[in-house]
Amino acid sequence: MIIFRALLAAALLAVAPIGVAAQQVEQQPEITPVADQTIDDPASWERVAARAETIGETGNGSSFALRNIRLELVEWRAKHRLEMSTNAGRLSTLDAQIAALGPEPDTGDADPIVAALRAKLMREQNRLMQPQIIAQEAFARADGLISEIDRLTRARDTNGLLVKGPIPIDPSNWGHAIKDFSATGAALRKEANTIVAGLLTTPNLFARLIGLLVGACFCGLLFGPVWSLLIDLKSRPRRGEAPLDVILRVSIALAAFLVPILAIFVICYTVVSVIPMGALGRGMVQCGFAAGSFLVVARWLSARFFPTGPDTEGLLGFDGPSRRQGRRATYGLAWVLAIWAVVSILVDASTTVLADLFRFPFVVIACVLLWRLGRVLRTAPQDTSTQVFKSGYLRALFGRLAMLIAIAAPLTALLGYGVLAWAITEPFLMTLAIVGGLASLQVLIYPVTANPPPQVMADDTATAPLFPVALNFTAVLVSLPVIALIWGVRPAELTEVWTRISAGFTVGETTISPRNFATFIMVFLIGYGITRFIKNTLRTTVMPRTRLDLGGQNALIAGFGYLGIFVSAVLAFSIAGIDLSSLAIVAGALSVGIGFGLQTIVSNFVSGIILLIERPIVEGDMIQVSGEMGYVRDISVRSTRIETFDRTDVIVPNSDLVSSKVVNWTRGSLVGRAILKVGVAYGSDTKQVETILLDLAKAHPMVLLNPPPAVLLTGLGADSIDFEIRAILRDVNFVLSVKSDLLHEIIKKFAAEGIEIPFAQRDLWLRNPDVLKGENK
Repeated sequence: MIIFRALLAAALLAVAPIGVAAQQVEQQPEITPVADQTIDDPASWERVAARAETIGETGNGSSFALRNIRLELVEWRAKHRLEMSTNAGRLSTLDAQIAALGPEPDTGDADPIVAALRAKLMREQNRLMQPQIIAQEAFARADGLISEIDRLTRARDTNGLLVKGPIPIDPSNWGHAIKDFSATGAALRKEANTIVAGLLTTPNLFARLIGLLVGACFCGLLFGPVWSLLIDLKSRPRRGEAPLDVILRVSIALAAFLVPILAIFVICYTVVSVIPMGALGRGMVQCGFAAGSFLVVARWLSARFFPTGPDTEGLLGFDGPSRRQGRRATYGLAWVLAIWAVVSILVDASTTVLADLFRFPFVVIACVLLWRLGRVLRTAPQDTSTQVFKSGYLRALFGRLAMLIAIAAPLTALLGYGVLAWAITEPFLMTLAIVGGLASLQVLIYPVTANPPPQVMADDTATAPLFPVALNFTAVLVSLPVIALIWGVRPAELTEVWTRISAGFTVGETTISPRNFATFIMVFLIGYGITRFIKNTLRTTVMPRTRLDLGGQNALIAGFGYLGIFVSAVLAFSIAGIDLSSLAIVAGALSVGIGFGLQTIVSNFVSGIILLIERPIVEGDMIQVSGEMGYVRDISVRSTRIETFDRTDVIVPNSDLVSSKVVNWTRGSLVGRAILKVGVAYGSDTKQVETILLDLAKAHPMVLLNPPPAVLLTGLGADSIDFEIRAILRDVNFVLSVKSDLLHEIIKKFAAEGIEIPFAQRDLWLRNPDVLKGENK
């Protein structure tokens, strides 16, 4: 995957006039490496800084001078950064010694020996801190000068895009362009004659020709049998969805894309290595590699998005006519970029008039094709399509942008801003190719990473693994610097951004850099993994061999988990070099926030710790709290989960369990008492009822006989004589089923003995029935 991304980026970025750049580099003197200058030579640094300040104030330096001085400043800044940590170990020891003497009194030390020792240590501390202070000042100076040079270079690049050139449709400029073209053609013929003469006069001509023949044969082998075999393997029907089959299929698809680019690279490298040529010739060969790469990339993207087969709809789900238009536009744009990659090496070596006139037809042709491609991208996919990108917002957005640029770029070129017009059109085409490559890459890698495949649930939503999303996000992050380079960001600017990110940010006296953060994450994850492993070992191997009950085991395992996470975090902070003492201000602010806004959370957290240590309730207990009754299923540091008899989960804050009244039915023992109320009609034999109820209670298998059950006459109600059965059960969890069984037996036994179970009865008494009769008449 890395090779694929690198080659794709190389193919997209190689459009720039590489030959001219190479020629300029050859004509300019070599840069004296700063590594030869010693860090202890302040005069060398002062000369470099003074020269940079002069260039920044006047702004008269050339682009090469700016690039040269910037490289030197970067080297010096790195050295000053290293010097900022000079004597760090010795200074840390001195700080500890001074701290050991205690705080300095306001009126001075009473003991002259302590005072003298303190003064000596502080003098030594000041002496050792001088190199650090000087390095900090020099570092700030170098960093500021680099920023000034970057702003100056960026302003020059922006002004270069906004410089108005000759209007391309003005006939008065055509004569100068023809003369410039003739001069460029003469230079090209001269370069060709020089190449031929140098090749014929070289002493090892035969060996060079053999090397060229070997390179050509190898290139033909890649373009011929190898590529044809890969295309044939890729077009074969799928054998299955096994992981190895999917990996093999994806590898073949990527190899079919990489082999042509590799073949073009081999032939270009062979030509440059074998045939002696100047900077112009080498630039032509390098741009030829870019041109061939453009064609290969266009063919690959077209096969993915606009395939030719009638049974394949592509990644966007377009119909046949739309795919045909998309293929034509894609191939046309690739040929425009390929031809311009070769022509630009000649145009950029000529005058501005010839460059603008030659650039204009390429802008117009590219924008016409871009308009057609934009219309295709805005076309709605087929209704029957099942492709994942068919309704994507990104597809429609790029279609609108393509049509907008297709209108704006030619108008800009007509006004004389040809450089700006091409600077908009060419990067957009390359960005579009990168986005298409990312989408194709996503489709290729998904079958490999999504194992097992996503399962379709009842609501027609798919659940897929998270790894493909993370991998695609990483690919997008990797492509962002490439896109930035395409749109004109200089490599030095990207390097500067990475340098500042690597330097990190400072909180108090602690510097947090990506390296510290990565170290913290790695150490914490290792500690967390070890904690999880030990918790699983305790749960499955160690705790079952002890005499602790299930609640105690769970409490001990949970406590160890929290302790392991805390220790992992402390070790991660320590190994990463993050000083927690310097974060005291932040911790103080957080404590204020906790005091005002997080009181409930802190209360629940402390209550959870109390529950885990004191264990008034444990997992598996049947409790009743806040009107809810059920089994404790999980105790965490914030809340407790209770499963009710309705099989619903109730989340109870831990503070309620600590401060409120809680009924624990199974605390310490499963034995519990059941009370069952029974009413009989007036006139029944109470002793007979008592005997029947007592016999039924003793006969139930869940009722303990020691202590024996009891039947009590509790009162004379309005409708019945009230009795209560009070029995101790072996397992109080079955209290409802025991009551149900006893009620069944009581109803059956009362019916057999003729004992009536009363129901509520009311007598209605009318005070004045005569009046009611009179009203009815």
